[in-house]
Amino acid sequence: VGDDQQHPAVNGMKTSRAVWGVIVGVAMFAVFSAAAGDAVRIKELTQGYFENAFSVDRADVRVKFIHIPEIPNSTFVRCRWAVESERPVPRLGYQTLWVKVFDGGELVHRAPLTVDVAVRVEVAAAAKAIRRGETVTLEKVVFREIIAGSDFGELIREPGDIVGLTARCAIAPGEVIYRRMLRPPPAVSKGDPVTVVVRSGNGVTVTASGTAGQDGMIGDRVKVVCGFTDKPVVGTVRSAGVVVVEVK
Repeated sequence: VGDDQQHPAVNGMKTSRAVWGVIVGVAMFAVFSAAAGDAVRIKELTQGYFENAFSVDRADVRVKFIHIPEIPNSTFVRCRWAVESERPVPRLGYQTLWVKVFDGGELVHRAPLTVDVAVRVEVAAAAKAIRRGETVTLEKVVFREIIAGSDFGELIREPGDIVGLTARCAIAPGEVIYRRMLRPPPAVSKGDPVTVVVRSGNGVTVTASGTAGQDGMIGDRVKVVCGFTDKPVVGTVRSAGVVVVEVK
């Protein structure tokens, strides 16, 4: 029998294979389309999570997706989806979040989502050189945009959070200023006049003027020179400009 005169059964088998091929192709396309749709949904939820957590515009959120879980969408198509962190405080950088699916108020499915996140924010930087121990003023600070990652919590975004603080270290012009570089101004400063309160063990108290020998916060022990002895003694900073010396 020639090729153009094949038995009807053979032609039927070829037709059946072709039909099954189309069905499988459509099914696979539907599966891949659903998976792609799930990924888009998870990405949008993740962007929104970080937008709200860090009070930035969505366009300023940079998310690198390391692993996106596959969710059985057909099972949970009518459910509410959410992306959440199980940490009490949101953070940036490399981390694991959770895709959670809720049916009403009940959690019915959860899967891990791995991401590396950064955000674009305006932060404080040194407008000019700031010396160690120098008080930071608004004129010494400029705000500029950077891409922040896991160090986000150390960044300063408001002028009120930096003005009046003291530099712990030298800060170069243009350098981003982190919270760890600053401290509150000392209650007493080296070379400044202070009130020295001398207390003896028998209850006698003598007050004199003196000079601080070093910087100190409230509660710190510092050296001071009393005006009536001109000798250094060690006392505890009790308040701004006041040092108490206990004598046994």
